[in-house]
Amino acid sequence: MQATPTQVQRSVGRREPARDWIAWYEDLAEAERREIRARLLTASYDEVKSDAELRNYFFFHSEDVAHERPPGGERVAEIHAVLSHLRGNDDPSTVEQRRKAVAFLLAEYQAFLRDNPWA
Repeated sequence: MQATPTQVQRSVGRREPARDWIAWYEDLAEAERREIRARLLTASYDEVKSDAELRNYFFFHSEDVAHERPPGGERVAEIHAVLSHLRGNDDPSTVEQRRKAVAFLLAEYQAFLRDNPWA
């Protein structure tokens, strides 16, 4: 008996177990947070999008900033609220709006980090 193409794809296309990104974020040591934060300060949208650690740290930390609303974090909170409205809608125009909103959020987040080195 020969393997069907579907069976071959299943065995070849196996992935490692999904990473628990929430636990990863919560367990980061202060030095690790500083290192990722330093990389985020100058990272482009495409760099953040392609690097899972940068992307997830940005996602979780910008969400923390949006919810905590520290001084200087107002704009991050505003853009984060816009993104919350756009989530889950697969309309092509909304997908593009969401991409632009994430790019704006990244720029505002980077400005927040530069202005608030303790954050």
